[in-house]
Amino acid sequence: MATFVLKVKYGEVLTRITVPVRFATGGPNITYNQLVETIRQKFKLPATSEILVTYADNENDVVTMTNDQDLHDALVLQGLNPLRLSVATAPAVSHDLPQITNGEHMMNGAAKISVSEMMVESQLKAYSSQPDSSPDRPGMSTLVAKDAIQHLGIRCDMCTMCPIIGTRYKSKKQRDYDLCMSCYQDYGSEDDYMKIERPRIRPPTERPAVSMKAHEKVFTS
Repeated sequence: MATFVLKVKYGEVLTRITVPVRFATGGPNITYNQLVETIRQKFKLPATSEILVTYADNENDVVTMTNDQDLHDALVLQGLNPLRLSVATAPAVSHDLPQITNGEHMMNGAAKISVSEMMVESQLKAYSSQPDSSPDRPGMSTLVAKDAIQHLGIRCDMCTMCPIIGTRYKSKKQRDYDLCMSCYQDYGSEDDYMKIERPRIRPPTERPAVSMKAHEKVFTS
């Protein structure tokens, strides 16, 4: 019976695997997955490890084998008999997504902290390291993280930080375009942006006092 001979090397160990020919196709009477399991059993490799199989083709290029077609090409089209295979292993890659916590979002199928939140955290840490320097609030620092100035409702159009923490830079040339301090340092200039250190808060309109006498009803006997 015609057979294919596979010489498989893992580390310093070499073993020989004989595979019968499938006469209907002229290829090996074994699938790639069956070959991998045979290799795993021969070398007593853990079931959790990933197995990488490579071989050198007729042009001495190292080719990675991943499926039935690759196995057929090596034995039939390349005519490599015996076929010399090299085996390497790697820890299995977990396909389970990590638990998503507050401050994380799903991006491209993986859990990543959003750019906006990283920028907020970075600037809060920067402010917390600054000394007290507020003349209108003696004894208290306006730069500590819990009291950091926030421009509520204003988003950095570069890193999407919302709200902008600390100094806000409003574009003089583009309508409704703002940068946070970090992005301004990288991309802004004094000619293009107006510096706003404190939020522009419109004070509430005071309503005129209404005399209750106008609504009182006097009863007489």
